[in-house]
Amino acid sequence: MRKIITALAVGTALTALLGTTAAATAPTARADVGWGAIAVSSGGNIGNAWDYNDKYAAENAALGQCGWGDCKVLTSFTGCGAVANSWSAGLYTGGYGPNRGSAENAARQYSDSYIVSSICN
Repeated sequence: MRKIITALAVGTALTALLGTTAAATAPTARADVGWGAIAVSSGGNIGNAWDYNDKYAAENAALGQCGWGDCKVLTSFTGCGAVANSWSAGLYTGGYGPNRGSAENAARQYSDSYIVSSICN
């Protein structure tokens, strides 16, 4: 009987220890991921916003920073975003990605595109 009780006590202690270890090493969710946006006017004014709580707040902030009535949000993102301009096409284009390089590549949609804005959260 004593062996059974000892085995039960050791098993309970081991379970508690392993449970505590597993709980201590479990990954935690990131609560600090922010939203960003880039807006551009037809005349080339740029509005950048980053680290906002949601997409719409970031877009509104970017539009406010742009400051003209014809400003348009060209990209919204949680990682990185970029806007490029093409002289030949006469267009601004936006892109996003997990890092600055991929966002800039996504924004370059024409062979003569050049980056006018690039930001990350």
